[in-house]
Amino acid sequence: MTFALCAGDVGVALAGGTRVLDAKSLPVTAREGAAPWEGALDAVDTWLGDGKRKRRRARATVSAAFTRLCCVPWTDRRLSPEQDGAWVRLQLEQAFGDMDGWTVQAELGRYGQPRLACALPADLVSRWHAICRARRLSCASLVPYAVVAWNRWRRLARPGQLWAIAETDRVVWSLRGPTGWDSVGMASQRVSADVLPRLAEREQRLRGAGAAGPIVFHAPGLMASSSTEGVQWLCASLDLEPMSVAMARTAVGA
Repeated sequence: MTFALCAGDVGVALAGGTRVLDAKSLPVTAREGAAPWEGALDAVDTWLGDGKRKRRRARATVSAAFTRLCCVPWTDRRLSPEQDGAWVRLQLEQAFGDMDGWTVQAELGRYGQPRLACALPADLVSRWHAICRARRLSCASLVPYAVVAWNRWRRLARPGQLWAIAETDRVVWSLRGPTGWDSVGMASQRVSADVLPRLAEREQRLRGAGAAGPIVFHAPGLMASSSTEGVQWLCASLDLEPMSVAMARTAVGA
């Protein structure tokens, strides 16, 4: 079972191997005073309440609305694990402010290269694991959706190429380097298939990115525009399905 945790609804994909057998959207009811992600996990817990899915393997991908992402620059200083954790958290704080209450992780990276760091609300992580234990599920990964998309298509990326992953009124911009991501940024933007290319051209100018092949777009649940040139759409939807369902489908194949 694969869930896509979004603010408005939750996508669920039931798969056999890498093939999606069934997919649906679960409605989310916001609770007054609750964090936005709590409604998504309420929906998951309610759906699992019939007890028919015990002992299954469950994983979830998390919308950019609930995540924080940044690139951690290389430092030639030898850092202890504690110092490295503080260095990673500092980069996230510089981008997003106070990170108290967030669970932070960073990839190991390559020598001399930036590396990706991500953060999820600590209470979200704790409750996800609690639901899996209570519903007797084998708990697998809990991963930001942008990371899911990168992992699925990273072999297509070229150095100097700009990527845009758009969902839940958020866009994750990333610039590919020789061996990994040189820069990653997040913006709150409502996009359409026609608007996204114009935003990408502006972002490319701001970042000073060269022409390294087409700009790569991935916008789950959004139909690709046939009028755009110089762009590459990844897994563009053929039908207008809920964004969360498209995200869950993508995560199955990642």
